[in-house]
Amino acid sequence: MSERRFPVLRYIGFTREERVLLETLTDVPWEFVAEHERQALSNHSQTVNRLAERGGLSLWELWCVVHDCAWPAKWTARAMGERSPLLPSVKEMIRLTKALIERWEAARPAPAKEPSR
Repeated sequence: MSERRFPVLRYIGFTREERVLLETLTDVPWEFVAEHERQALSNHSQTVNRLAERGGLSLWELWCVVHDCAWPAKWTARAMGERSPLLPSVKEMIRLTKALIERWEAARPAPAKEPSR
């Protein structure tokens, strides 16, 4: 059985290079986001499940949710594909998000092993 995944949005308006980079992070582990359901509701007035049904979150929105911080209005323009010097680049956001997921996975308890017969 495969692990449930949460989608990462890829908006129109990115450069070709950015779109190629975004293809390297199309989704994240479901629990990585679901653990922050309360923040997702606060930031987007939708459950994690509903956000996934609607296509997921951008990297910047996802970053805010999993860090339990409000979605900054100044980031909205970048998330919609406009350029803003206030935000990390696509390349930097992918690097930061992948590193965060690695730390999150390493900190999770190992699944319980079934007893041998």
